[in-house]
Amino acid sequence: MKCSVCNIQLAGNYLKNLWGEAYCLSHRRVLKECFSCGRLISHRSTGGGVQYTDGRSMCNLCRSSSVETPRESVSAMQDVQAVFRGHGLAVRSRSIPLRLVSGQYQVNYGRRQQTSICGQAVTQLRRRHGRVVARQVSEISILRGLPKEHFCAIAAHEFGHAWLLENGFDGLPLKVEEGLCELLQYIWLRHQGTRAARQRIRLLFEGSDPLYAEGFREAYASWQGRSLGDLLRYVKRYKRLP
Repeated sequence: MKCSVCNIQLAGNYLKNLWGEAYCLSHRRVLKECFSCGRLISHRSTGGGVQYTDGRSMCNLCRSSSVETPRESVSAMQDVQAVFRGHGLAVRSRSIPLRLVSGQYQVNYGRRQQTSICGQAVTQLRRRHGRVVARQVSEISILRGLPKEHFCAIAAHEFGHAWLLENGFDGLPLKVEEGLCELLQYIWLRHQGTRAARQRIRLLFEGSDPLYAEGFREAYASWQGRSLGDLLRYVKRYKRLP
């Protein structure tokens, strides 16, 4: 077997990434990992890559479909919403502002654990006489430069927050809410059928985050043997998973 980075025959200990590509241990110390796919960035294995101003490194394989402009982000979100309309989920609001952002984020894709967030649903509170009477998502922000499939996976999760708030799922435990949103991300990824989507699904099941990963696995288990609608109706009524 040859190293995917330097093409030298591998001997002794070596590393292998989620894509089945093997490489010399020494490369890990000097090459950057792609923020999205976790590959080591090199001319041979990824066609090179770039570093964003916020410190993220992105390989050229991922950059070939990166979402860089507001128009591209709106189109990607429309693709996500189309999938969920097929499952009976739609956001009634005419539009939720979608903003592309840069920032200091770290996603450890290659090490099978997401350690921070690539997107955020900004919640606005409506108060009356000092009491919160309503919550709604006023904006969704997602990192600029993610490959489209990664971008849409994040958008699916944030869409989940918007849908839950718009449909009266107030007062859910955070683990339940994040688990349901990760379940929607899983459903979107399952619709794609690509190798990258299968790898992201694998990470959903193997993650160790107590809110996102454990919440997803509990939501997924509760979904088995039920329709998505039945699961959501139960959660709305009892504020917990079945």
